[in-house]
Amino acid sequence: MNFLSIYAARLGGSGFQIGMLAATSAFVNLILAIPAIQIFQKRPVGRTVFWTSVLYRIGYLLWIPLPWLFANQGQIWALITITLLMGIPLTVQAIGFNALFAAAVPLEWRASVAGTRNMLYSVAYMFSALGAGWLLVHLAFPVGYQVVFGIGGLAALMSSAHLFFVRIPPSIPITPEPPPAPAQAAHKMPSVRRQWLSSLRLDIWQTPFAGVLLAMLGLHLTQYLAAPLFPLFSVNVLHLTDQNIGIGTALYYLTSMLGSTQLNRIVRRLGHRKVTGLGFMIMSLYAGLMPFAHSAYGITLFQSLADFRGL
Repeated sequence: MNFLSIYAARLGGSGFQIGMLAATSAFVNLILAIPAIQIFQKRPVGRTVFWTSVLYRIGYLLWIPLPWLFANQGQIWALITITLLMGIPLTVQAIGFNALFAAAVPLEWRASVAGTRNMLYSVAYMFSALGAGWLLVHLAFPVGYQVVFGIGGLAALMSSAHLFFVRIPPSIPITPEPPPAPAQAAHKMPSVRRQWLSSLRLDIWQTPFAGVLLAMLGLHLTQYLAAPLFPLFSVNVLHLTDQNIGIGTALYYLTSMLGSTQLNRIVRRLGHRKVTGLGFMIMSLYAGLMPFAHSAYGITLFQSLADFRGL
């Protein structure tokens, strides 16, 4: 995934196309997030997360034959289409994984488990980014990207297999409501409408948490407005090699790992709210420092200093 936008930039993708590549999953999530919530009211969380993760990760393998089927512009639009379709199971998986994590991990262990998970995640990303960068330098274009996408797809399916073995305590069975009588069918619509409105949780905007939501909206809006420019800047202006990008990505996750090792201690000292706020402020440094980069060393340094997402 780290090299997908770089691949699109090397194919000659425009800022609009790379922006669409980054925005497709968010667009699908916006449309399907509320219906996805309803799915988990009828289906077991664990199995639903497993099968949607399999469907999502199969999409990685569909990237491999694109150079054999399309020219450069055709590949870019095919990547956008595949990523859009991958967003459907990803939306369900993302919502379900949060519920699965909350159900499987006791509250008092969550900070520790999340920190350990982030640390292992970062280690895997560091080695994979370095290895992918080395492969892309030593293999011809686009064969190197096909190999990297294939390795990533198979490894992602392995993580789906691990999700299969996550077990949660059995929940209290819920007795389904009997179907309404014909005379009562007309009165069912208001209740369905209320159910959808309650899923939107508009009542949150009447609480102090509304300020947090607005702050997060502003942060993500400004971050994602600039996100499509980063690959173009790295490829077309700084002329970074894939190995440079791999090293930068590895350092990116090294800082994440270092932050994750201290997550439990910092959370116990400052609390979840302050740590989340600090993490958001540090994340914003990356986009702010990017204009001052004039070489591979500068962008790598700024990337590593700006990312303590383990917090």
